[in-house]
Amino acid sequence: MNYFNRLQKKINKYKAIYAKQPKKAVIKLLWWNFTQLFKLTFSDSTSTSSNCPKPLLDKISIHMSGGIGDILMSINYSCYLFDYIKNDIKAIDFYVKDPSVVKELIDEPNFNIYSNNKLKQDKPNYLLSFKIDRFPLITENNLELLDKCDEKLKNLVKIYKEFYQLNKKIVCNSPSIDSLSNQYSIINKQNRMQQPDIYGCLKISDSEYKFTPPIKDEKRVLQELSLDVIEFITINRGVDSSNTESESNKLYPIDSYNELVKLIKKRFNKYKIIQLGVSIDRCKLIDGIDIDLVGKTSLNQLKVILKNATLHIDCEGGMVHLRKSLQGGVSVVIFGPTSSRFYGYPDNINISSDACSMSCEWINDNWTSHCINKQHNHICMKSIKPIEIFQKIENILKNQKDTQNESII
Repeated sequence: MNYFNRLQKKINKYKAIYAKQPKKAVIKLLWWNFTQLFKLTFSDSTSTSSNCPKPLLDKISIHMSGGIGDILMSINYSCYLFDYIKNDIKAIDFYVKDPSVVKELIDEPNFNIYSNNKLKQDKPNYLLSFKIDRFPLITENNLELLDKCDEKLKNLVKIYKEFYQLNKKIVCNSPSIDSLSNQYSIINKQNRMQQPDIYGCLKISDSEYKFTPPIKDEKRVLQELSLDVIEFITINRGVDSSNTESESNKLYPIDSYNELVKLIKKRFNKYKIIQLGVSIDRCKLIDGIDIDLVGKTSLNQLKVILKNATLHIDCEGGMVHLRKSLQGGVSVVIFGPTSSRFYGYPDNINISSDACSMSCEWINDNWTSHCINKQHNHICMKSIKPIEIFQKIENILKNQKDTQNESII
């Protein structure tokens, strides 16, 4: 990318972010130009423009971050975006920290998956580039290089820029500002799936993914794990390694889980209970489980298990989103500091307490490890009784049994 292309990219970026702060944009551009002066001075004088990568005007790029749940949301947004602007582009290039994980989640010919390092090395030019955590932020815009493009694409970029000008705080300061971005979406009747859909342009569903993660050798995996001849319920009590606090406030107390499992086994002993989790050091084992698979599954095996479970019990997190994307059936999700209105799927059983009047996610930087309710520590979770959760589970399993009996008749 030559100097003028890099300059245009910076101008586009600062125009979107600092539309109402031109002085700040000027200062940043002055400093950037100052650094470029030294780069140009000491660069190889024999280099020519032919060595610069040509603009990839038939592609866009999306830089994704976060855990599996966040990545699933970003992929889903990308599928809707591709369908919306497919008249102008032929592919989307994803740039992520761990390409192997993303390749397990999406296998479509119109999506290419690369590591962040490749983006830093090659520095390709795209028609559009996005960075997405919660809201998609345009970081590169080369629409002016096209002879013509669909009015839908022009209009989308225009709408996004207007949104950035009005909502710079929640666009540019994730995750520390996520409590406000969640409120913004709830006010606008959007849940986590729909949040990237600025002003609802793409019409993203609140519960149905536009793609299904691929699964390899489903029957063989079930047979190898001896799960092909039993009915089973899965439970996860843990957060992934992207969360610095292993015993997060998002987790239902271990003693309450022990009681819940006892209630399930007493009433529905035909179901084997499988505990899942990223690793034993991040997931305390629950009393009474039948099969311990904590830290013992590949991502492909996890997909197979979650898809085929009769029921999944969890806190709000990646496994719930993964099961939903796999069309795996109902999950019972126990909510604490995060909002069931925002993160919950309408066809799951979303359980939360009214002991706290609102969710506290990202009200401070330590929300996962220190409850901000100084009078009643962790009351959002502690006030939910195991019997209340069991009654919801009982209704689901009884209804499934009744449905099976009707089909036999």
